[in-house]
Amino acid sequence: MTHLKGLMMVIDVGPLQVQILEKPLTDQETWGEFVCFPGPEIHVNEDLSPKLKALTILHELLECITEVYGLDLKESDIRTLETGLASVVIQNKAVFGDWCKMMQTPDEPMCDNCPDNDCAECPERLENPREDLR
Repeated sequence: MTHLKGLMMVIDVGPLQVQILEKPLTDQETWGEFVCFPGPEIHVNEDLSPKLKALTILHELLECITEVYGLDLKESDIRTLETGLASVVIQNKAVFGDWCKMMQTPDEPMCDNCPDNDCAECPERLENPREDLR
């Protein structure tokens, strides 16, 4: 990828690679925005403090997830999730890295037919559901 002016990071959301860009948004009176077209981008107001930029990125990622996965969330729902998730991360930062590592550890395969645990219709999975997947 070529380096874009204002590029802060790129975050994978499902099948998309979302570019996070700092932009001059103060005239628009907004902290940030998620744009789908022509490519998925999150624009963050360059005049915000680092903490507000982080919260804005989280908020806009939730907007992106809502769009990508067809959720029907209102702005107030997204704001509630933003503040709730941010408080969980901030209040538990000592263990948050360990928790992220746990999610990246591969599980045992459900069966020989599904080595990646990605077959929702697997006959063995339907006959013998794991308690932790309910």
